[in-house]
This record gives sequence, structure tokens and C-alpha cells, in this order.
Amino acid sequence: MSSVDLEDPSRPGDPIATDDAVESPSNEQPPPSPLRVLLESLPFAAVAIGVAAWIYRLWDQDWSKPFHSFGPDAYFIESTLKAIQDHGWYLHNPQLNAPFGQQTYDYPNAGENLQLGIIKLFTMITHTPGEALNLYYLVGFGLLVMVTFAVFRHLRFGAIPAGAAALLYTFLPYHFWHMEDHLFRSTYLSAPIAALLLLWGLSWRTTFLRDPDGPLWGVRRLAGNLKVKWVVAALVLCGVVATFETMTIAFFLTTFTLTAIIVAIRRRDPAQLAVLGVAIATCGLAFGLSLAPNLRYWAANGTNKDTGRRVPTEQEAFGLQPSQLLLPIPNHRIKAVRGLQKSARKGSSLPEEGGQELGLVGALGLLALLYWALSGGVRRRVREPFHDRGLLREHAGLATLILILVGTVSGFALLLSISGFAQVRVWNRVVVLIGFFAMMAIAMGFEKLLARRRTGSFWRSRPVAIGAIALITLFGLWDTGATRNATYGNRADITELKPFLASTQKLLPPHGAVFQLPITPFPETPAKGTTQEYDQLLPYLWSNNGLRWSAGGMRGRPDADWQLRVFSDGPVKWLAALRGLGFDAILLDTHGYDDGGTQAVAELTAALGKPQITSANGRWLLWDIRPWAERTGLTHAEARAAARQLVGTDIDRVPEQQP
Repeated sequence: MSSVDLEDPSRPGDPIATDDAVESPSNEQPPPSPLRVLLESLPFAAVAIGVAAWIYRLWDQDWSKPFHSFGPDAYFIESTLKAIQDHGWYLHNPQLNAPFGQQTYDYPNAGENLQLGIIKLFTMITHTPGEALNLYYLVGFGLLVMVTFAVFRHLRFGAIPAGAAALLYTFLPYHFWHMEDHLFRSTYLSAPIAALLLLWGLSWRTTFLRDPDGPLWGVRRLAGNLKVKWVVAALVLCGVVATFETMTIAFFLTTFTLTAIIVAIRRRDPAQLAVLGVAIATCGLAFGLSLAPNLRYWAANGTNKDTGRRVPTEQEAFGLQPSQLLLPIPNHRIKAVRGLQKSARKGSSLPEEGGQELGLVGALGLLALLYWALSGGVRRRVREPFHDRGLLREHAGLATLILILVGTVSGFALLLSISGFAQVRVWNRVVVLIGFFAMMAIAMGFEKLLARRRTGSFWRSRPVAIGAIALITLFGLWDTGATRNATYGNRADITELKPFLASTQKLLPPHGAVFQLPITPFPETPAKGTTQEYDQLLPYLWSNNGLRWSAGGMRGRPDADWQLRVFSDGPVKWLAALRGLGFDAILLDTHGYDDGGTQAVAELTAALGKPQITSANGRWLLWDIRPWAERTGLTHAEARAAARQLVGTDIDRVPEQQP
């Protein structure tokens, strides 16, 4: 996207490098054509996918399950993909929060709508949500290389430095920490684009104006001086960043705001702030349009004070720890190196989210950036194009310094939080931008290696330089590529769940409704008993005949909170009401109780008899409540009256069903 064949932003009369100088740091030739960039990027993308396949041992994986996750958030992601696959989109899912259906407007993914649109394509060519999730995650390695490569090529880096740096960036520890649990974060395609927009914006005169010193005031005069294609490209890319991943847009706008103010003051260029304003307005408009369904829902139903609310001090729990940028990953392949990370964390009471490390190669790039920021500053008056190496060092160094000052624990981001932006709390994830700039610094080093060629000197020959770059890249991939063991809850339990659900689907009518116990408010509620968070979604994820499940209702909304009353009073008291709401059965997960479900099972067995279906491991039990309704002579009117007592007038939204 960033390699569009636009007019060269350098000033008329600037020297154009010859083919022999293609790897030179002073290269000012126009960017290569999009087709050339695409073809050049494909081998690097193939390498990335191959390395990922080897790391994850894909030949041993069950593709129906997320093949690499560190916790149950993968269930939530998988349920989102299943909703898209079965119902077209994720905002309303009639199979969860029975009998009303799940509404996810209170937990918005508006900043990820573009990404979800791409994922929808993957759900159309796969059979299960797990397959779609795995395929998107794996292909994401190749796509990230291609996007990053295109950005580096647009910055006039040669194909070899661009490809090597793109591979190193793609295999940041961040990628492996967030994995499939945080699928929308681990596929950070928009971060290189955001970095490019920042570099464009800070060099806006040579990027967007035909004459950097030409007229700025007067619509006609300004329009005649604008490079329209560049302006349109920047606006489109702002829209891409604003709708692909929420965290990145927050990081981009914060960094651009602070760096633009510094540059405007230093260069005495107040028009720089106008460029900033256009970027903020464009991103805000794109994000607002993406959020429109949620805004309409809140206008009609009010906001939800219980779901997805953050407090300012969460920034301290999820802030950046600068030392982590330089430390090795905790599960490094070398035991002695692993000890460095362990020693640094020993006795620390500070919470930590992993994936902040850059690896040794990235750390060297970061140190170079900080040196440039602290030693060079920002020049007062510049007219070089945005890809000028001196400007890249200045702007990338300044942006990196700002990212660290804002994102670090109790950094300036805390001030943003208390100013009303507490929803953006995970500031340690600015590493996706820091990492890009660090790898850009490494690419400059690769560029210099290739430029230092002497006729007749073997050690300074091009093949030797390429070999050195290859070795450094391989070392970087080895240094950051260790992963944790794959987990997907208790896989043995899931193996037992499949036949249990097969029997359930035979017993109950198609599209029947199942009330689940215990009640775990959704989302982001600590698990009960020995379960993991979001375990209540497992029956939905592994059933396939349209059964409806009571889990997944947004806490804080009446159409979900009524379940808490059933849980506190005991389900036996509300059996008639559950039947009046259209439920056909009760499913109990014994692992969700501190006593293993002993008391709850005894109460239900006393009222309903023995469960009709029990999983082989005894974890899941199911009671069909239809025989109980027939045995007790429960009438339709009585069931509906009991349901009305439980959920109030919301019963009118539930289709009537004879008991």
C-alpha cells in the first residue's frame, strides 16, 4: 500500500542515484513500482510462513483448535469468528445468551473492523472457526513481512536490507507472546503503515507540496501546490490504520501529536499543526464511521457501565517497562541468557505483560535510535525528502523517545488516562512502533554494509556483505523465535466434550436452548472453581447443529443479568421460568464449583432425576427438563407467567413455545 507509484517528493533538481548506488544510504531514486515490490516481497513472505510453520510444528497440529495460545482468550476470539462464519458478522449472535441472543455492542471491535472483514474471507474458505483463526494467524506472518517490506522499499531501502529488516520485525517476541489469544494485536499489519504516516507527516512540506516553500494560504493557490496523489494516499492510509487495530491508532495519534508539536516549535512551522489536525480528523472520522452501529445501539439502549470499563491506574499494570526492551526473552534457548530475565524480575511486585523484548539485534537498533534522538535533536529548517537518512534518524529517534516517555509505567500515558482516555491502557504494546523504528535502524546498518564495496577486496565484496546480513538475520530469528508450549485449555477435556455434545445434539431439537451452570458473567470475569475464563463458551464452540446456549450475555444488560438471579436462588426454583423462556435442558460444568458441583448436582437430581447425559470424565452433565414439565403438568400459561416474573416485560421478546 505504501509503495504506490507517486511523484518523487524530492525537490526538482535533486540528484537521482544510479543503479550502482541502489543500496546506498543517500539513495534518492523514486520508489519501485508496486508490482516489483510485490514480486520482491514474496520470497521473504514465504520464508516467514515457513519459519512460523517450523516453530509451531504445524504438521503435528489439530487445525480445528487454535494451535498456539497461552490462555482462554482464544475461546473469545474463536467465538467471534464462529459468529462471523455462521451469521455473517459478530455484533449479534442468536446462538449465545439464549433466549435473547448475544449483543456485543458494549465490547466494541470498531477499531478492528477492517481486520475482521479480512478474517471474514478466511471464514468463507474454512469449515470451522478454529481453522479460520489458525489460517489467518499463519498467513499473517507473510502479510506482515510484505507490508513491512513495502514500507521499507518506499523509504528507499534496497530489497535485501528491506527484506531482512522486515523478517526481524515480523518475528518480534511480541508476535509470539500475544499469539492467537490476542489475534487482533498479534497481527500488527497497521503498525508499519502508521510509522510511515508519521514520517510523511513530519516531512510534510517535501512530501505533500510541489514547492516546499510555496503558498499555503488561499484554497486555489494551496490546491495548485499540493501533490494530490500523496495527500489522497495519506488520507486512505489514515483510514486503514484507524479501522485495523485500535491500539495502533491510539499510539500513532499520541506520538504524532507530541512529535508534531516539537517539530512545529523547533522549525517555527505552525502549519505542521494543520497537518496534524487533518490526520486526527481523518482517523477520527474513519473510526467514528466504523463505530456507528455501536453508537446507534448506545443511543437506543444507553451505555453499559459494567462491561469493558477501564480505570486510569490500569496503565501502571500494563505500561511499558523500558528495561524489558533490552532484556532477552524469558524462554531464551540459552539457559544462562534466560537467567538474565529471571534475575531482573526476581522479587518484583510490578505486574508485567510479556512480549516487550526486541531481541539482541532489535536492542542494538533501539540504542542507535536513542543516540540519534539525544545527540542530534531536530534541525530548524529542512527541505530534504522524508526518506533522507538524516531526517529518518531524527524523526525515528524522536518518535521512539516519545513512545518510551509516554508508554512507560506511570509515564505520560497516565495523564492521558485521567484526561478521559483510560480505555487505552496497554501502553507496553507501543513496542510494535518502537520495534519498527529499531529495525529501520538495523536496515540502515545493512545498507551501509552493502555500500562498503571495494574492487578486489574479498571481505568488502557484495557476496560477503549479503552473507553477513543473512547471518545476522538468522541469528535474530533464532534469538527471538522460542515459544511456549501450546495450550488450549485442557485438551483432554475438549476430547471428552465432543461425544458429549454429539449425544446432546441427538437428544435436543435443532435450535434447542440449553441453560448453563454455573453462571459466569461475560466478558472479563475471573473463572470459577477450576475452570478457565470463557470456558462457558466451549459447548457453543464445539456444537454444530444450531443449539442455543445461555452463556455470552453482556453483563450490565437486563437480558443477561437475570441469569444471576437464577444462580443465586438456585435453578430448581426457576425451572418453570426456564421452560417458559424456551429452554429445553440444563448443562452443568462441575469444574465451575469449588465443591465440584456436589450440592448443585444433588439439587437438580432430586428435582429432575439423574442426568440424561454425562461426559466420560464426569465434568459435564445434562438434564432434559421437558420430561419434568410433562410430569408436573406445567401449562404454557404457567411457564410464561413464571418467565415474566423472572425477566419482566423482556419475556415479550421471546417467541412462545408450548411446554
